[in-house]
Amino acid sequence: MDVLSKKAARDIGHVDLLFVPVGGIYTLDARGADKVLEQLHPTIAVPMHYHTQALSFDLDTVDEFLKGKKIIVPEKTVTISSEGLPTAGTEVHLLDYRSA
Repeated sequence: MDVLSKKAARDIGHVDLLFVPVGGIYTLDARGADKVLEQLHPTIAVPMHYHTQALSFDLDTVDEFLKGKKIIVPEKTVTISSEGLPTAGTEVHLLDYRSA
């Protein structure tokens, strides 16, 4: 089952940068986030809304989502430009939540 309708994915079109929730419960979980990545094929994905040590309520960790992906980790910031975009596949940039 698709998370986004085919029409919605088509209407969104090309995606360079996608912030995607992965923590479940209130938003997409890792499986749902993976399906969105399969539908949109973003150049860069940044997982968000997942459990960290700084969080006081229950969410899934980012670990399941990260499995099998090309990960750039951890970063305090993500800076992208059209010249620096990866040319194949999706890079996952994991932000260092402790730097906020």
